[in-house]
Amino acid sequence: MKSLLILFFALCLAMPSFAQEETERTVELSEVTVGAANHTYLGVVLDYRFPAVVTDLENKAAKYDIRQSKLFVEGVEEIEVTFSGEKGHIIATYNQNGTITEAVERYYDITFPLDIRQQVYNENPGWMINKDAYVVTYDYDKDLKRKGRFQLMKDGKKKNVTIEF
Repeated sequence: MKSLLILFFALCLAMPSFAQEETERTVELSEVTVGAANHTYLGVVLDYRFPAVVTDLENKAAKYDIRQSKLFVEGVEEIEVTFSGEKGHIIATYNQNGTITEAVERYYDITFPLDIRQQVYNENPGWMINKDAYVVTYDYDKDLKRKGRFQLMKDGKKKNVTIEF
């Protein structure tokens, strides 16, 4: 019995050494592009302080390959595509290379980041946010514009406030 256990133990030690023989394999890959085609757009508009409904739609627009779309036609300089989500939409303009040159984003009734909500409340004491809209205007050659539009209520009165940030 003792010799059987020693033999079993020796086999257990020897087995993994057979599995570790080196074999050389060559794998050829076709040309691969990694990352979002519109990293410039994404780098400018993406703000993780905003809810996932905003960032998910921005990622979808950035990753969209217009050149693989049925909308793509050689010779057409710009193609406009609308991406719709549960609380908003993006209207993006792509050039022939698949780059987003312009985009307008509109979202309704989202939860704004705490610092922006605090700014609204500090500038309008006693008022409460009733409705809101978030608007982003992107142009490849210009500065990004972000606006928060708020409908505020107090004692049955309403007023509209716009904040650029």
